[in-house]
Amino acid sequence: MQEAEKKTVFEYETQVLARSREILNNGSIADYKQPYTDLTNAYESLLNDIKLLTSVSDRLQKKHNQTNEKLREINEEFSQQAEEIRAIHEALQMKNAEIIARIEELKATKNDLTLARIRRRATGIIVIVAIILLVLTELFDRFVMEGSSWASKIILIILIKPLDNFIMERLKRREFAQVNLSSE
Repeated sequence: MQEAEKKTVFEYETQVLARSREILNNGSIADYKQPYTDLTNAYESLLNDIKLLTSVSDRLQKKHNQTNEKLREINEEFSQQAEEIRAIHEALQMKNAEIIARIEELKATKNDLTLARIRRRATGIIVIVAIILLVLTELFDRFVMEGSSWASKIILIILIKPLDNFIMERLKRREFAQVNLSSE
């Protein structure tokens, strides 16, 4: 409380005390002077104690209000920081999801490129093998069969696809085995 408010709160008590002192100083009440003096002194002591307690209470209330205000400000600051952290966390989660998606895309692209490279090698090997087998069947037909046989060429054409699959699988195993060894 302010000093002006304290005066108005205890104004009546202060007036009562002043009138009691005035009566004591007049000396008109001789028989009651000692008990009245004791009563007035006790009242004055009580009034002073009340003023002191009120003053202490006002100071404590002011400190309490200041502490509450500081706590409110700190709480607001923490709330803002928590919101910022939540926003950062959400942004990081979105970035993490994007990174994971891109990693998966890169893995798929790498696998596609690896398979294309394997397919190109297998095709090259099959073409070379087919040419060699075609020359061999032609030589076989000319010198052993003494003529041209379409049956050996048809058998050769039929065998090319299983041979292609066999070569493709072997190259895949070898390529992916190398990739696994290099990633460890």
